[in-house]
Formats: sequence, structure tokens, C-alpha cells
Amino acid sequence: MHPGTQLAGRTRLTSFDEPLGFDDVGDPITLAEVFANDQEDPGTLAVRNMDWEAFYGKQSHRSQSLLAVVAEGSTLREVARMLGLSDSGIQLEKKKLALALAEFMDASILAEVNRQPLWKNNLMAGRERQACRAALSSNFTSMGATHA
Repeated sequence: MHPGTQLAGRTRLTSFDEPLGFDDVGDPITLAEVFANDQEDPGTLAVRNMDWEAFYGKQSHRSQSLLAVVAEGSTLREVARMLGLSDSGIQLEKKKLALALAEFMDASILAEVNRQPLWKNNLMAGRERQACRAALSSNFTSMGATHA
């Protein structure tokens, strides 16, 4: 930030770790916690939807029906009854879909879907560092009180 903006008094620099207030329990709320968002990045979500539509369009009618009904929350056993398949038949269809998905989107897709965003890892590391510092300072304070 340019020093002139601070000299003119038009801006203020605030740390993300600075407490803004306190929650219902009395714990401090920081700016980082206010901006933290558990929702997925909109760009990643849009790309995944585009990929999903392309994958879905290349599947057989049976596979599309299976995907649609499972997405609505039905169990595989219910889907098997709807499609006239046995339990082993629906498991075979599920395996075929899993292989087709891994081939279409790369085998690392499941790891990527379950990966936490890097900014979230940094936020968690910052919180852990603060907790360690607080624990260390309270230990030193209590040790000083017992040795005094």
C-alpha cells in the first residue's frame, strides 16, 4: 500500500489475525475467520460442472439413469429395482461408471475433489500457531508463578 494513502488518513491496515470482537462463548473472532468460507471456489465449481456435463452426455441411457437417480438420493438397491437389475448387476454398472469417470477426468479426480483448498490449509496453520503460542505463554506464566 502506498504510504501517501496512510498519511492522508484514508486507509487503515488491519491484520487478519486481529480480534474484531467475541463470539457467544467469549472466544475472539478474527478477520480471517470472517472471510473464511467453506464454499467451493466458483471457478473450480464451474469447470467441474462443464466436465460433468460432457461426461454425462457420453454415457449410455442406463448409466445416465443410474447417475440421475443416485444424485436424487436413492440407494443402489432402489436404482437396481427401477432399472430391472440384480444387486450384482447394479454393482457392475457402478464399477463401469467409476472406471469411465476415472478415464474421463483422470485417475486423480477423487483425490482432487477431497483436497482442501490451499488457503484453508494456511488458515488452519495460522490458528494452530496461535494456539501453540497461547499454550506456551500460559505455561511460562504458570511456571513463573510457581518458582517465584
